[in-house]
Amino acid sequence: MSENKLKVAIIGAGLGGLAVAIAFHKQGINAQVYEKAQQLRPVGAGLSLFPNGLNTLEAIAPGIVETLKHAGSPTRMVNLRKKQLSLKIGFIITNYANSFGLKY
Repeated sequence: MSENKLKVAIIGAGLGGLAVAIAFHKQGINAQVYEKAQQLRPVGAGLSLFPNGLNTLEAIAPGIVETLKHAGSPTRMVNLRKKQLSLKIGFIITNYANSFGLKY
């Protein structure tokens, strides 16, 4: 088996950047992650995983959805805001989530 000499630079150590780095590592690709933040700190943001995303994660890593359910809490309502347009859209997510085969 030949060693993979491909080197990849990933800009940003957010969820996307770290997920790509892990995927590359699993494929034997040398990936270097660069992040401009000098320290980790709370940013006042949350992460919601909708049923289609949870189904995808479960297909990639069986058992991960149960781990995530115990680590987080169900999303009951979503508010989307567009400051420039003074637009606010809110909807209750319970029925939406149930239609995709997961509790949340």
